[in-house]
Order: sequence, then C-alpha cells, then structure tokens
Amino acid sequence: MARPGRPRKHDAAADQIRQAIDDSPEHEALGVCVMARFISFILATGFLTGCVTRPQPTEQATPPPQKHAQAKHSYSVGMSRNEVRAKLADSWLLVSASRPLAGWSGQVSPPAGGFAEMFERSHPGAVEACDVYWVGHTNAPSMYSGKWLNYFYFDRNDKLIGFDRWVIN
Repeated sequence: MARPGRPRKHDAAADQIRQAIDDSPEHEALGVCVMARFISFILATGFLTGCVTRPQPTEQATPPPQKHAQAKHSYSVGMSRNEVRAKLADSWLLVSASRPLAGWSGQVSPPAGGFAEMFERSHPGAVEACDVYWVGHTNAPSMYSGKWLNYFYFDRNDKLIGFDRWVIN
C-alpha cells in the first residue's frame, strides 16, 4: 500500500523486483520444494493415523482355522465307553460299530470300519467297538467331505484303547 505523500515511483520499482524474483528458476524450485514438503507431511500424517487407529471388529480378519487344533476334551486310555460318551455329550455320534465276525474292513460300518482296521494293524490288541464323533457339533453334518472326525477304539471290556482324529476326503 502506498503511503500518502510518497511518490508512486517506489511502488513501480518494487513491482519490477517482485516480477524478476517470480520469473527466476530458483523461485520456481523453492515453490516445488515447499509443495513436496507439504504433500509429504500430509501423507505421513495419514499413514501414522491409519497405523494408530484399530479397525472395527467387523473389519478385522479372522484367523484361519488350524488343522490340528487342540480338542477341548481330553481322553485317556483306560476310560470307560460311558465316560467318553459323557464327555462328548455336546457332540454328534455318527457311527457306533461293533467288531464283525470277519474282522474290520473298509466296507463295514463306514467310516468306522476302515479306520478301526488301520488302528488294529498298528496297535496291539483287538478293537471290539469303534465310535465316531463330530466333536463340538450337536447335529449331523450336511456334507461329510472335509470334516474332522474323532474315532474312539474300545476293547471287549468297553475300555478306551486308543483314539484318532481324521479328516474325511
């Protein structure tokens, strides 16, 4: 702003100096540098804010199920069949099979027969009964493929002699 009583010549000289500065390459580089710093500041602030805030529970990814998750029930060899059934009251009993006269095979009481046969070959003693459970579920699965099933093997006194967990393919 011009002061009263001063000549306008001074203002014209100041305008020429400002114009010369604005046209210089150093001034353009200074403007780009300031703009780059400003954009960097905005981006850094955005990233830090994103890292500090937690996603809502509906946005959080759920961990994938583990293949060999620990069963919530514990079983020990020598338990009675009734004790095992009591522990598995919240589970679906798919098959309860007794040993056929000809012995276990994959064609007898699927899926119990084939797994009882494998267990019997790899362990001492005879499997007289085999119970198959879908642990933790109270109704039958709509599809058996891909489900983890628990197999319980009992001797002639209905004592637990072993158990396995297999997936049906």
